[in-house]
Amino acid sequence: MKNEKLKKILPFFLIVAFFTVGWSFHRNYWPVYEKKPVSLFWTRDLPDSCSGNPENAVTRFEKIYKYLDAYRKKNNELPPPGVLMRGELDGKQLLSESEDFYLPDQNCSEQTKDRKSSPFEFSYWANRPDGTRKPASPQKGQRDIWMVCREYSKMNRSSRVGIANSRLFHRVKYEPSGFDIVLWSDGAVEKISPEKRISFYANGEYIESYFGQVGLQGKEIATFAQMISQKSIKK
Repeated sequence: MKNEKLKKILPFFLIVAFFTVGWSFHRNYWPVYEKKPVSLFWTRDLPDSCSGNPENAVTRFEKIYKYLDAYRKKNNELPPPGVLMRGELDGKQLLSESEDFYLPDQNCSEQTKDRKSSPFEFSYWANRPDGTRKPASPQKGQRDIWMVCREYSKMNRSSRVGIANSRLFHRVKYEPSGFDIVLWSDGAVEKISPEKRISFYANGEYIESYFGQVGLQGKEIATFAQMISQKSIKK
């Protein structure tokens, strides 16, 4: 009889023990390592053999820019993303949604497998960091980010769990590789290391961007390294 009761309550005690250890783990997420830590286990997001070809995004962005440039010259504004993806202008089909807004190797992304949607971010339709609308034609010397593709950059995250000073610790390491592909308002297409990403806080959320975007002045900016260490600086 006692054994039956024990069998019933044992899972409960195991769950309590699990969450107790987990809470201690959470509180000591970034402990100071005064002694050589002892690893319990180590995990790593191994680089996928499928790395993809960034030029697939570069050539698409160059073609998309020609459409955006022609559209703004005619209408003095930029098209909504839905209109852009339809690709029609003056009765001509200049872009193909299936060919120009999707990538043949987009499932090589570390973050997204079996993606069904376009991997492109339509950044031109968002506001500048200072809250103003991105114009169709920025003033001389100004640049806006129009589109971004992050399919060809990887974080290569590794995670180490162990014991130091009689406490559990969790150490995370990133070794970024590859490129973010960025289309600018002047038509330039850049391959930018993910380590050069920055973020700023606006409207209750953190937004990723890159230096060179208009409107960053006065914003609290965090670089990639600082995002990991949870620090920030002002530009």
